[in-house]
Amino acid sequence: MANGIEDVLSRGASSLDITPTMFKEATSHYKAVGEFLGNNGIEADVSPCGSILTGTVVRPYSENDDAYFDIDVLVDRTGHLSRSIPPSEARRQVEHALLNSDRYGEMTTTCRECETVEFVANGIEGGFRLDLNTCVKDPNGSLGASTHAVKSVAIAWKDPDEWHGSNPRGLCEWFI
Repeated sequence: MANGIEDVLSRGASSLDITPTMFKEATSHYKAVGEFLGNNGIEADVSPCGSILTGTVVRPYSENDDAYFDIDVLVDRTGHLSRSIPPSEARRQVEHALLNSDRYGEMTTTCRECETVEFVANGIEGGFRLDLNTCVKDPNGSLGASTHAVKSVAIAWKDPDEWHGSNPRGLCEWFI
């Protein structure tokens, strides 16, 4: 009996998970954004965090017009600390490059917390939204993210122009 329940749960989880092909596609998207930023003079380590890093991505509801996988990505402005660059400047450079790009301009929107690059839905599997969170290192957790503090970052917000302490990589490490 337990084997039957495990099979049902396993099939159910598989139907919700991102496919290996979609995982590769998402990876290629955030790597391409990182390469694009580097080619535009923006020194940044672009890497995933959140559900794609922990293996907990959930397929969006496919009958919804909003059927996109949300992929959280850190745009770590290497070489900077929160006290060395204002959040508005760290973000402005990333935002400006994306919005003025022939490749990403029409795909990019901004909000208080991040820039979002929306990739067209690909059939029934859906598309991707990369939520690009511009950040700098905050290794002492001085902005409040103390668990696994060595991995802490300060995320650049706008309106208001301020740093927000966070630790998405430390959280993923703890979760895993």
